[in-house]
Amino acid sequence: MGKLNPFILVRRNSLPKSSIELEKKKEIFSLLKKIEANDLLFLENKESTIEILEEKIAKSFDNNLLNLKRIIFNENYNKYINFIEKNDQLEDEVKQALRRLQKYWEMKNLLNQDYHALYEELNVESRETLHLAANSKFIQDYLLMIQPNIYPKLKSYKETDVRDHKSRARKLDDTLFKVLARASIKTSPFANMTRVGLVEQTSSIKSNLGKLDGNSYFTNEIKINYTFLNRLIFEFLLQEDDFYLLTTYRTPPLSIENRKNVAIVNFVSTQDERKSVKIFETSEILKKLKIPAKLAAFLKENSVKRDFDLSDISKALDNKLSNKELIVLARKYVEIGLLVPTIGFSQFDDNEFFSEIIKIGKKFLKESNLNRLHNIIDQLILTKERLHTVNSIEERNSIYRDMETYLNANEETKNIGMSVNHIFYEDGIINDKIPVNNLCSQSDIEILGNLQKITLLFDVSVRMRLELGERVSQSGVNSLNSDFFTLLFETSKDILSYWSDPLYIGDNIQSIWIKKLDSLKIDFIRELRELVSTSNVSVDITKLVNNYVEKIPQQLISRTDLSSSFFIQKNGDQLIINNIYDGQEKYKARFMDYFKEYLENDVDYKLFEQEYYLNQGYREYTENFGFNGNVKSIYLPKRVTTVGTGRKRFSPIAKKYSEIEEFGVSIDPVCHFITFFDRSTNADIKVLFRGSLIPTAMPGYISTLLQLFSSGRMTFKFSDLACNDSGPRLTMGNIILSRKKESLSKYRDLFLNDDVDGPEYHRKINEYFWKNNFATKFFVVAKRDLSDKQFKFVDFKPFYVDVANPISLRIFVKEIVKKYQDENFENLFIEENLGDDQNFATEFDLELYKEGGQI
Repeated sequence: MGKLNPFILVRRNSLPKSSIELEKKKEIFSLLKKIEANDLLFLENKESTIEILEEKIAKSFDNNLLNLKRIIFNENYNKYINFIEKNDQLEDEVKQALRRLQKYWEMKNLLNQDYHALYEELNVESRETLHLAANSKFIQDYLLMIQPNIYPKLKSYKETDVRDHKSRARKLDDTLFKVLARASIKTSPFANMTRVGLVEQTSSIKSNLGKLDGNSYFTNEIKINYTFLNRLIFEFLLQEDDFYLLTTYRTPPLSIENRKNVAIVNFVSTQDERKSVKIFETSEILKKLKIPAKLAAFLKENSVKRDFDLSDISKALDNKLSNKELIVLARKYVEIGLLVPTIGFSQFDDNEFFSEIIKIGKKFLKESNLNRLHNIIDQLILTKERLHTVNSIEERNSIYRDMETYLNANEETKNIGMSVNHIFYEDGIINDKIPVNNLCSQSDIEILGNLQKITLLFDVSVRMRLELGERVSQSGVNSLNSDFFTLLFETSKDILSYWSDPLYIGDNIQSIWIKKLDSLKIDFIRELRELVSTSNVSVDITKLVNNYVEKIPQQLISRTDLSSSFFIQKNGDQLIINNIYDGQEKYKARFMDYFKEYLENDVDYKLFEQEYYLNQGYREYTENFGFNGNVKSIYLPKRVTTVGTGRKRFSPIAKKYSEIEEFGVSIDPVCHFITFFDRSTNADIKVLFRGSLIPTAMPGYISTLLQLFSSGRMTFKFSDLACNDSGPRLTMGNIILSRKKESLSKYRDLFLNDDVDGPEYHRKINEYFWKNNFATKFFVVAKRDLSDKQFKFVDFKPFYVDVANPISLRIFVKEIVKKYQDENFENLFIEENLGDDQNFATEFDLELYKEGGQI
């Protein structure tokens, strides 16, 4: 049975959901009802009047009446009124019919005018909501963090009445609406927009979530971007000639092709992609370079694991190069990645990182450059302190402008080219534990446990371990040598398509256990689709899931380390699952330092840590690649590094770490599941990475290796498995697995129109929603492909739409309808707006794990 990690986080928005609501939404449908009723009467009288006229025309052949018939048929009101005024000698029957028709025609025009007026009122009300948002400190802080130059526009916008806004000011409407939707409805942590706190489960008192409205519960924590800090120190070091003479180097993984007196070196160069503001040195490129044969022999002999310096290279080249020539050579080789300076940092927290940077600076930099580096760090610390106490948008803008001026005045920081808003990260933290009543019952945990097990049908990591184990078994490899990694990458390539297609079955798969999983997977999807076809509202799939859990071989369940983060919202007794992510505290890691006292002292948490991590032989891989979501000071006692990846391997603290490449490889005799062990103790070893950086953003070497140690993520929504075009809500008991959704392409003809702005378009859309009893609020979501870094929907966030709100409707048309119409909205869906029952959007991170050796 699955067990619950006692470390539970709550994410809670700072602005209530009502912040984005319009008060006149009910008036739209009320007016549409009146319009429909009058239109029916108008059409009835139009048809009866035409019938009367046709009878008269058949008898009299009166062209005048024929013209009147055409006018009515074409619904030309002005000509109609003009005709009546000029023709008062009509028969009584015709006159009476025309008077009745005129009554409903005039009402039709009046109601149409009323709708235009209501549309304008909705526009004004929506813009007043945005105006109010623009005056919210939460919104202002967020806007300055994402667009540091927005202050002048925002200042003008919020200080001017919405009725007096010119077109230039209204350009800010779209940005404000999207930010307001994010601040009041979505729960991804960011500064004070969505705060994070520690949950205390209780059944004895009522939930205290309501108390979170008090500002005394919160603090704003500031951290400095570690990618910026890494680039800063290397910007100084790599410009210093003496650095190349004084530092030591290692090579990346390489191979040599010998050709007479020269050699070709093939090597994996890890580059720093400057376009990324969050990640440092993860871009990998396979390169070739012609070098002297003697140098090639030296590099091969010292490949990856050994430190050397320029004097060693000089000896290998028979001391024929001067220091100046050696520096030129080293600079070139460092730039292309053939030589890697052995400079690394522990990067546990800001202060320690600063201290290490200065220590490295003292070792390699001239005094003048060291002083400038010191001054930059002092300025960063000062700005961080100022941001801690900022009280107004004016003050925040002033801080940003001061820092921006300072950065542009220094050559090194100017060269980095990072905007000031990307240098400082802010987290909103709820200080006290939040008591939550009956968050998750034992029955809920049992259901979540079966959901966790059913993920094995689709799990890519378990397939990697099974297939790699099968191939390693056949090859006889027993260590993490070059043969092992060749098999690792070949296996990863053959497994890749499993990430993106739930129906995929690999052609080159050798493991019979994967074939069993694939067969079960296909049968499960088939039965799920058959079950879903029975309803378009809601389907409970409890029996189906439980049935297939029983079919999964127990040998696999017992050998697989299951750990899952369930991101849920609570609505009454119901739990709504938003996502099933990787467990092992990957999505908690970013916030661990804020709850350090709890993690170091809580009895229940220490029991979990012992039971799950320590008893199973886990060692922690701590490289953060500059990504602040991976930065923390809390680690497991035993840690690992790799010989060919990352900067932390060069730090003094890494001397205490084990190297993954030194582990032994063993194969489970039953299912050929690959495992690892410590050669000195023969103890089983697993590797843990607690950080939220997605594997595709890491170097391929480590991201592929880390796939071997974690299972329990669901890369597909159950609704994605169940249907292509539409699907009902899927449930298991009181747990909602996925919301009702429909393909956006089904509504192509509704949303596409030459004129997609103004009251007539707004009326057409809302009339359709009213007549079909559709909710006017929904989300546009995308099916994601995790196999391709370039796939456009990998980072697609749920897009909030309220078609009753003119501004929201316009943004939806601009951002979604027009943008994706040429692709017929492929893989885009309308999903029902179903969330928690709190006034402030609230989400919990529940982590379920399987104790080692337990099923």
